[in-house]
Amino acid sequence: MSVGIVKSQLEDVKDNLKKLFNQISYQPQKKKIFLKPNIVAPQPPETGVITHPLLISALVEIFQEQGCEVVIGEGSSVAQDTQKVFEMTDYSSIAKMYGIELINLDKAERIEHEWKYGKLKLPKLIDTHEYINVAKMKTHIETKVSLGMKNQKGLLLPNDKRKFHLKYYLHEAVYELSKIVTPDLTIIDGIIALEGDGPGRAGDPVDMGLLIAGTDLIEVDNVAYRIMGFDKDEIDYIPPCEKIQILGLNIDEVKKIFKKPKDKYASFKNINFYNMRACSGCIESFAGGFARADKTKFVKPITVLAGKEAELKSHNNEIICYGDCTKNFAAKHSLPHINGCPPKPIQVASIPNMLAGKDDNI
Repeated sequence: MSVGIVKSQLEDVKDNLKKLFNQISYQPQKKKIFLKPNIVAPQPPETGVITHPLLISALVEIFQEQGCEVVIGEGSSVAQDTQKVFEMTDYSSIAKMYGIELINLDKAERIEHEWKYGKLKLPKLIDTHEYINVAKMKTHIETKVSLGMKNQKGLLLPNDKRKFHLKYYLHEAVYELSKIVTPDLTIIDGIIALEGDGPGRAGDPVDMGLLIAGTDLIEVDNVAYRIMGFDKDEIDYIPPCEKIQILGLNIDEVKKIFKKPKDKYASFKNINFYNMRACSGCIESFAGGFARADKTKFVKPITVLAGKEAELKSHNNEIICYGDCTKNFAAKHSLPHINGCPPKPIQVASIPNMLAGKDDNI
């Protein structure tokens, strides 16, 4: 197998995708194409959080010119309404412009697959279509990086997404998923990447101007995390590949040492959000809520605890518990608590009043 690397900006992305496909000798084997971007939340593409719509538009044009029928499908974070996310990120406009179907994977037809943990229902599309995984180059506070393997979590039903965090060991579950779901092609959108406390708005966009692609998912992820400056010992869920044929640019030409995510927590102004086995629903709902909240109300340093393994160790700030997984923990330690699985983003704005004793637990 081989992995291709090319430089690209948005204005010449179509030409560079064609160049990349030529490098790795990629030609779709089916006339039906399923594009699976990362649209985890309704964030602007310039934040580096989602697969850029212009990249997806270019892919649609390339495959339509080859006479292919193209669909786009995604299941956003459990905190999100996928249909609304489509509308807020220009993906609905893309579907209308090109006359293609935009599929909410939360409602897609599914087939049951056997895997390590029993049975898992996955979209029928991965079998009936040429499955192209179009991931983002991002850091992640739980898994260090979010690339092709991690992007496949968007194929899951919301309850199965929760299980990956709450019932299984996340790293192992992502790896096991890669054993039963094999993309025909994996593309990493590294044009505007994300470093720091990803995978959401707590991270920082970084202009990498890169596209990476290959037909071996694990090889592609290996190349991508090395470009980001990570070592194989830092990534638990991506098996190391020592011998990869790299075409186009080499890793050293494009490598950048990304700002690493903090271990188990993300910073929002003077708030430390501790993710102790919380699912992405709590992470995204908090990030989205804080982005819309009045920042002038958040004066004092605050620690937010989320996840079923929340603990008090080394937290000297005022503390609030977030999400249903911390309900019993909050009651045990007499801490203020915000209910929900996940809580509604609008509830984040109430945190200063709760800590001041002006609101009861909500």
